[in-house]
Amino acid sequence: MTMGLDGFTGAILAVESVVDAAAILHGPLGCKYFQSSMSDTHYTRSGSQDASELGELGFFMQARVPCDFLDVHDYINGGSDKLETVLPIIASRREGLLAIINSPGAALIGDDVAQSVDRLGLSHRTVLIDNPCCSCPASKGFEEGIIAVLDAVRPPQRYRRKRTVNLLGLSIMHKNWEGTVKELRRLLSLMGIETIATIGAGCTIEEMRASSEAELNIILCPEYGQRTAEWYAKTFGTPYLISPRGAPVGFDATEAWLLAVAHELGVDPSPAIADLTSAKSRARMALEKFNLYTGLPRGATFSIRADSSIAYPLTKWLVTYLGMWPEAIELLPGSDKKMDGELRSFITRFDGDVALDRKVCEEHVDVVFANGNEISFLLSNGMCSVGMAITISDQRRAELIPRTYWGTSGALQILENIINGL
Repeated sequence: MTMGLDGFTGAILAVESVVDAAAILHGPLGCKYFQSSMSDTHYTRSGSQDASELGELGFFMQARVPCDFLDVHDYINGGSDKLETVLPIIASRREGLLAIINSPGAALIGDDVAQSVDRLGLSHRTVLIDNPCCSCPASKGFEEGIIAVLDAVRPPQRYRRKRTVNLLGLSIMHKNWEGTVKELRRLLSLMGIETIATIGAGCTIEEMRASSEAELNIILCPEYGQRTAEWYAKTFGTPYLISPRGAPVGFDATEAWLLAVAHELGVDPSPAIADLTSAKSRARMALEKFNLYTGLPRGATFSIRADSSIAYPLTKWLVTYLGMWPEAIELLPGSDKKMDGELRSFITRFDGDVALDRKVCEEHVDVVFANGNEISFLLSNGMCSVGMAITISDQRRAELIPRTYWGTSGALQILENIINGL
């Protein structure tokens, strides 16, 4: 059993990750319900619509990802009329950028969507994603959506401001992304670095426009940010950085990330390193006490299903810092090849590479890192003791306090879950 998202959903969620942008589906009603649910699950907005507004044409009682409900006749005769009926209603209810995304079937009809938008006088605030890569990994579709929005917004060329950055490669598909943004901004601010925009993770159109001022773009997960960084480099000449240890997950990768950013910008990393050292001391005391009474977590087993940019630092930390053993490491489609190679090089040193041939949902382990739905399945079937969702939230679980598994606070959160769970 494997659950995941595709590039079509990735493109929609990319648009929905922008605070003042809205994805509109040019397609059948059956394609809307899942996409609307995913959008609301990954980025719940405040100020939901009232019932009368939700009942308007196009919304169908769901606030997110309205559509023009194409049917079989529209696939034969064209769906422009429906689009031109629904789009003005949606535009009156949505401020900011509108992104019309063709469903897989609608992409084959050949409707001149651009002409319809121009006829309605909405070209100034509308972007068309004509043919999203429906069968490609979610990460690729997500970047296509982000770049389409950036092309439409077209940030002006501005002077770069010293000690400023954009964070790329974090998406609303990453579990607890809001807490992650807060944590990474906090760590960077300790070094005197200002974060202008978190592209793909709750930024505004205005922040996108200001993003051209950044001195450096920091790629957190190349799967979700490499092409975006290349777009900035080509458009504005903005340099970018990828930490050699992958995403800042776990103490070791977080320290490497902080030092890499500090070196690139020529700032003093010591305040952030001091914060990390303090967290390590707290962790050490808790682990010594836990190990004294249980002998754990050394020898406990784990499995991971994630992009290689997360799987690599997380695996290395769990093995070297906690003495845990990998039973299954399943990389998501579209994983970064360099991080994949680093992971394989590390894991073969202790004959753990057999884990790379196993499926997470087929192994009984102590701790699982996967998406929320998979973890719910594994826990309910007694296949693990502890589950930490790193992508795709479990819709049945309410979380009101900001959390993260990234950075200094995230490492403590992971340890807390393992200690309490085991």
